[in-house]
Amino acid sequence: MDHKEDIYCSFLLRIWVEPEDDGAWRFSLEDTQTGTRMGFSSLKNVCEYLEGLQEIECRNERES
Repeated sequence: MDHKEDIYCSFLLRIWVEPEDDGAWRFSLEDTQTGTRMGFSSLKNVCEYLEGLQEIECRNERES
């Protein structure tokens, strides 16, 4: 039986307020496969990053 490798991305999104920065909202994405965490200062930047993922491959590293 052939196994088709799934292509997907999975992130944990965190959103919080920085009281020391005039209540500015902050965002982070953590790749659930690698543990890599990226920080963003605006929701627009988070969305731009996620839209850019359509041009790269996020692969499930399961064994076939």
